[in-house]
Amino acid sequence: MERRDYLELMTGQIRCRKMCPVIAREVEDHIEDQKQAFMAEGMTEEEAEKAAVEEMGDPVEVGVEMDQIHRPKMPWKAILVIALMEILSGIFAAFFLKQSESYGYVAGIRQIFRIAMAFPVMILVCYMDYSWIGKHARLFAGGYLLFMVLMRHFFVLQINGAARWIGVGGFSVSLSLMSWLFLPLYGAVLYRYRGEGYGAVLKAVVWMLPIVGFLITCPDSVMAGTVGLSCIFMLMLALEKGWYQVAVRKVMAGLGILTVGIPAGILAYFFFFGAEYQKMRIRAMFVLDKEAGRMKGTTLGAVRE
Repeated sequence: MERRDYLELMTGQIRCRKMCPVIAREVEDHIEDQKQAFMAEGMTEEEAEKAAVEEMGDPVEVGVEMDQIHRPKMPWKAILVIALMEILSGIFAAFFLKQSESYGYVAGIRQIFRIAMAFPVMILVCYMDYSWIGKHARLFAGGYLLFMVLMRHFFVLQINGAARWIGVGGFSVSLSLMSWLFLPLYGAVLYRYRGEGYGAVLKAVVWMLPIVGFLITCPDSVMAGTVGLSCIFMLMLALEKGWYQVAVRKVMAGLGILTVGIPAGILAYFFFFGAEYQKMRIRAMFVLDKEAGRMKGTTLGAVRE
């Protein structure tokens, strides 16, 4: 690994950006001193440079240690202002929702409860050590997928035949919205696979399939496509940054074909083997059947009325 790449990876783990130049200079001085020592032992400059960088250890682990020493301070004044704004918003929510017959007093209490839950979560996120999440990225991502499956199995709320919500203690949560939380975990998985070549790209593609499949079975094909495209975009960014040392253009071209091929394959499956209403929807989508298009328009008009 080159000295520049090492320093970039190391400082990338440090949240206090003001300290990054200072820490980078200090580490670079250590590398230079070690390089001179190796050259004094008879190594060439190139060999000494490489050995000195390797002597420093894993850049991510070094960066994590530096982050623990120089972690940013909590902005308590800003947090206090946010807390006051949350309290006021909760009071206003309870007052206005109470006046509305469609929501009522219970809805206002629920709004205050959501705000009260959000504030400690915000504090927890500020204190959270993200490097620890990065070390166990695959465990967290897999655990979250399992959590969503279990929640859907035991607490599902079916509305009009769709199992897109879960209900716990009188509260309902959209599984589609919960799927967004998978994206930062997916990003951590991508980072964890850096340097593993083409195998990392294959693993990254495999990791995005469960969440997309889960959303399709809800069913929520729009969100499945949105989350799937987001994962592909994140993977392309990782490729562009050179995390995997592969032929970037060829791999990106393959991902583009995959992005088009999978939806086309799904549509083809439902068109030839799906239920009759699914075939009619696909015909109407691509204006393959004027009668299906008229039926779709009639159905939408009835829903609006």
